[in-house]
Amino acid sequence: MKETCSKCQAVFKEDDQVVLDIFSKVTHVDCWDDNPGFVVTEGEYKDISESYANLVDG
Repeated sequence: MKETCSKCQAVFKEDDQVVLDIFSKVTHVDCWDDNPGFVVTEGEYKDISESYANLVDG
């Protein structure tokens, strides 16, 4: 899983709030500006990366 935000390119911290979209991109919640219908899930980066690592390309 890519460890940087798809928008701002900052490295994620474990407790950052992120969004996983239907295109398998992970973005900070604060950086997310696309259609809310594209969101698969959101939560802490640590939890998303552990739960969805097999779905997201690096």
